[in-house]
Amino acid sequence: MIKQTTLAIAVVLLLGYVGPSQQGAPCKTPDHIQAWTPWLDRDDPSGSGDWEPITDLLTDNPETMCSKPIDMEVMTISGLTIKQTKENIYVNDLTHGFGCRNTDQINRNCSDYKVRFSCSPKSCENVCWTKWYDRDNPTRTGDWENLGALHKENAKGSICAIPVYIEAVYC
Repeated sequence: MIKQTTLAIAVVLLLGYVGPSQQGAPCKTPDHIQAWTPWLDRDDPSGSGDWEPITDLLTDNPETMCSKPIDMEVMTISGLTIKQTKENIYVNDLTHGFGCRNTDQINRNCSDYKVRFSCSPKSCENVCWTKWYDRDNPTRTGDWENLGALHKENAKGSICAIPVYIEAVYC
């Protein structure tokens, strides 16, 4: 336990930041990475309501929408949450998207909503993981996996200059 704590403290001190941990191959299951689309607002609450269906948003925004979003956020264009509006929402899910029917509202009018979706990154372009490095063996003073030394000892470009995340495993 003391060795694990010492290793964790040394990693934080040497590299400055410990990002979220992740299970499995980093680029295959990046659960902690959320790539959000821009806020999208394809409809106004005129007519029968305010409709933001996923199929239409995908057709209208193929460069920013993903076909299988993993999360969705909804708010009015003025920044209110659904709960704050106290409106009755017809649909709000990852299968259909969002829909508010005017006839379901006390004042017969929905607010104007916008939506955004979280998608799995299409590649490792946001966060890429290196292979595992082990340049030092534990001694009485610890196990020193110093970023500067790793840069000097490995091919240029194999480790980014300013890592976003680090993961250390005690063996």
